[in-house]
Amino acid sequence: MGPKLAGNMHIRPQWKNISNRERIFPPTKPNILLSLSDKNQNFPPLFFKLTKSTRPVLPPQKHQLNSCSVIVNFFSSPGSRRHVFSSGSATLLCVFIIFLFTIFSLGALVNTEIFLHANRYRREKWLLQLASENGVKWGVSSLRKYFEEKPEIIFLREDISSSTSFSFLELPPENLEEIIGSIHIPPAPRSETSYSWTTLLAPSHLESFFTTGTYWLANYGLKIRGLGKSSFSSGVSLSELTLGLKVGAGHLPLAWFPFLLEGSPSPEKKQLIDQKIHITSGETTLLSPRKVILESPSFISPEPKNWLAQNLKVSSLEPQDLTHHRFREILGLNPSNEPIPEGVYLLRDDLGLGGLFIQGNADEILLGINESYQIIQIKKNQDIWILRFSPLEQKTEFQSPLQVEKFNLIPRGMIIINGEVKSLSAALTNPEGELFSTTEKIPCLLPGINLTFLCSQEITITSHLFQQGLQFEEEIPYLKGQEAQLIIWSSGKDILTGQEQGGEIKIQVPSQEEVVIQAHLTSSSFANPNQSPGAKKLRLLGSLQTKEIELPNSTLTINHRPPLIEKNDLFQPFPTTEQPILAIIRITPQNWSENGHN
Repeated sequence: MGPKLAGNMHIRPQWKNISNRERIFPPTKPNILLSLSDKNQNFPPLFFKLTKSTRPVLPPQKHQLNSCSVIVNFFSSPGSRRHVFSSGSATLLCVFIIFLFTIFSLGALVNTEIFLHANRYRREKWLLQLASENGVKWGVSSLRKYFEEKPEIIFLREDISSSTSFSFLELPPENLEEIIGSIHIPPAPRSETSYSWTTLLAPSHLESFFTTGTYWLANYGLKIRGLGKSSFSSGVSLSELTLGLKVGAGHLPLAWFPFLLEGSPSPEKKQLIDQKIHITSGETTLLSPRKVILESPSFISPEPKNWLAQNLKVSSLEPQDLTHHRFREILGLNPSNEPIPEGVYLLRDDLGLGGLFIQGNADEILLGINESYQIIQIKKNQDIWILRFSPLEQKTEFQSPLQVEKFNLIPRGMIIINGEVKSLSAALTNPEGELFSTTEKIPCLLPGINLTFLCSQEITITSHLFQQGLQFEEEIPYLKGQEAQLIIWSSGKDILTGQEQGGEIKIQVPSQEEVVIQAHLTSSSFANPNQSPGAKKLRLLGSLQTKEIELPNSTLTINHRPPLIEKNDLFQPFPTTEQPILAIIRITPQNWSENGHN
């Protein structure tokens, strides 16, 4: 029985929702809520509190009274109140979690739909772009095939049109189609997918040109457009490639052609040329360098008089004026019709110093470098002439067996030999400032200089010839600084009389497995006799034009270096074609754009 109270009342504790621990150990200060009521009398229930300072140990059984009941609830702390409301809180928490998961699920569905749409759009855009790129690629391959089927060189006549309807023009036209006709590209093949492309070729336009008295060079711009289409949508993609076409007409410099053979070689000779001669280019070009074989005579045999009259800046000097009498005046000798005495002369003209003139055979010509000075030493019999000049300091010194002359200007680079050169070689400098030949692989040319050796007879190269700063990385040549240009031209004709002589360039470098020559070579004959056990590989950085070629036990690799043309017209160092021609020199990619953006 529970504790008794006055009026036949008992305390009935409520143990529902109370743990066993709380039954035995109720809170320290429980609040006991008593509810008094009488079943037989209708009076309001009386509520009052009883506070106990001790922990009563109440029995776990349930007690009831007929007359009244006492309900005891324990409200002690917030922790105890959580037990009362835990069921409602869990419901709210579950509802909130379900709401969050619903929001997240809907968001994931929306994001998935957006991602699928965006991915579909990107995929379609990418495929359209690929289709337009295929259109450009088709145009490039068709254009390459179109020009490869055309002749490399088209001969012109200065007075009448040739059979190919091309005529020599003094100035380049505004459009390339005016001189080569319309360019046709076949339609693109039908695509088996849902994406197709169309290739369009815009008309060419003249961008710039350079002209001299004998030829012009023009740069034309040509655009290839590729249009990509889709059968699923109306979307269109546009890709454009701008090409630069360099075209030349007139008496062009021969150095524009990497390898040019004049004549009609036998089938065996053609096979040897294909096997032993390899051509690469230092430029990115649409047309690969080609080996040009021409049956036309007198193409690479220009008159040396014409070239000399053009580059010697003497007033009223014409090629027919270059006689012994007139040339003696230019050299500072007494005017007469007598032959010019053998020796080495400094060429002077109205603009300053032209270079050197050598009458007779030269036993040895050495090229060397001493700091900023380019040195050219000529040995003839027992006499030595030395020409030193510095482009950096703009100073020149000419030393002959009789005197030393100094100038505050530099020569233009003409070395004229009316005879034979028995040895052209690189050299080192001794303490006295003179040169001595060597077969070591050393540079012998200053960067940026132009030297033209015009020889009437045979000239023999006996060492490596290349400029300062040349390096090879994985068989690819790289130049540091401005490119030097060495032109070696064996004309096979007397400089003054025009009499036919044997013009040949020979390579004779002993004890070398590989020979490197940085030069543009033009001659009636080119040979590498290979009399030594070495020199099995000849690497030429420049170009070669000849009528005969002999490579018995060696190969020739030509890395084509296009000529650098001076636009001031003071000095044109390259020999030109004997006949006026028209040629597509090179085609290079310049700019790529997609949908109007580079």
